[in-house]
Amino acid sequence: MVYDAAAARFPGWWVAAAGLPAAALGVTLLRRGARGRSTEMLALLLAIFGGAWVLVTGIGLYAQHARLRAALASNAYTPVEGTVYDGGAGAADDPTGGSWRVDAGRETHWYRYSGSPFTPGYRRTRSGSGPVTAGARVRIADVRGRIARLELAR
Repeated sequence: MVYDAAAARFPGWWVAAAGLPAAALGVTLLRRGARGRSTEMLALLLAIFGGAWVLVTGIGLYAQHARLRAALASNAYTPVEGTVYDGGAGAADDPTGGSWRVDAGRETHWYRYSGSPFTPGYRRTRSGSGPVTAGARVRIADVRGRIARLELAR
């Protein structure tokens, strides 16, 4: 098993938590009586935007991850089993730019490279990264183009 969304609790927590220091600094400045109008405004902005970042990104990322977990639990995914081919960055037959594909019989499934923490499910950051390489046989639980579970075939 390379990746399983059901086993990963909440992989995006650190992105959501990035707003906590700003919110904490803003609240601290406000509680200690920020001096001057500009310092007061800065403290208020830090508290509001830091807190909003935590809530909005936390809820958004958790909802995306929960969707993958629910799909796995209810078997509401497309099973993809086949051989990995690396499309590379901008390959001629690649309709989306930097991606890799899995040829599964009559169908080809494309997956994009992404290092973004906002992308739910398994993600590769670039060609040759991670345990999945060109020629590998894989089994994927695909939820609307996102990889909820990834296994290497033995």
